[in-house]
Amino acid sequence: MTTTRIATKFKYPDQLGMRWTEEVLGEDESGEWAVIPTGSPVHLSRGRVIEFGSDQLFCYPRDRWWVAHFWGPNLSILVRQSDGSVQRQVKEHPCYVDMSTPAVRTDGGISFTDLILDVVADEAGEVTALDEDELSTANLPGEYLRRAEHACTEVVSAMRETSPPFDDSADRWRRQIERSTFNEPIGFAHTTGRSLVEHDSSVARIHATHKLPPAEDDSTEGSYESD
Repeated sequence: MTTTRIATKFKYPDQLGMRWTEEVLGEDESGEWAVIPTGSPVHLSRGRVIEFGSDQLFCYPRDRWWVAHFWGPNLSILVRQSDGSVQRQVKEHPCYVDMSTPAVRTDGGISFTDLILDVVADEAGEVTALDEDELSTANLPGEYLRRAEHACTEVVSAMRETSPPFDDSADRWRRQIERSTFNEPIGFAHTTGRSLVEHDSSVARIHATHKLPPAEDDSTEGSYESD
């Protein structure tokens, strides 16, 4: 039986960035793999929803400070704004890696906190580190800056050497994907059988597990990165 769960990406320290439902595929030497099936909604802040044009694979390594996102052959997405307007975007990077806290698993889901730095690879295999210029103004404690920088160096090296999971691992998992029926869409205002009151406890688990400092008041809403 296929396992489905809620996945949440936080923006440091505790802002909801993205939330989606994914199917857990299994685990290999690189970590645990999951998929967002084509067209499944990914809910963002301010009522926005995105839909991917092909299956999206995620690799959650054990105890590493990054999460890898592998796009399918169709790099297009639909962005549905809260006012009803729809935008179509085409991405340039079939592999996108967030430097993040190690993913925290619970009975009902998985979550991680973004640490600003990203690494991408384009279709030609060119590897690029992004957002390094934002570190100087980032609200991250020194320990997490160092973790993010070390993870960034690690991922760049692995991608350039096409080491797992940046070889053909994603293609192997993609071939094993079996379609299954998802529950009703999960949103920021409502989740299937769950309330977003649980947001606070999810953040608390991440802070306790990775010794994150207490969150400061910040009303800024999370946003969707264009890459």
